[in-house]
Amino acid sequence: MNKLIYLLGILLISAFGFKAENKGEKNETNVMTSVEIIVIDAETEEPVPAALVKFNDIDLKAYTDFDGLVSFQSVRNGRYNLEVSLVSYSSTYLRDFQIDQSNNQIVVKLNQ
Repeated sequence: MNKLIYLLGILLISAFGFKAENKGEKNETNVMTSVEIIVIDAETEEPVPAALVKFNDIDLKAYTDFDGLVSFQSVRNGRYNLEVSLVSYSSTYLRDFQIDQSNNQIVVKLNQ
């Protein structure tokens, strides 16, 4: 019985030590990135102000400014589904697109 308790104690200590060791490792999904999204008219290539840009996977949405631009400051690296919409335009969906430090500016074209 004492050997069993001793063995369980060793296993618990080892498990906690392993978790503490891995805590400092860099996990790509925990890295935050600033994302800039530019919305333009597909035909004229002019900026589209007041378009709703919404990440469907997370609770994150905003409207574009007068230059068709919206910025999100802290988005975790990963894959997302994005929806861009505005009255009188067809909604545009970007599915399963990657956001990271090398892919943090997105141009979306809306069709009327």
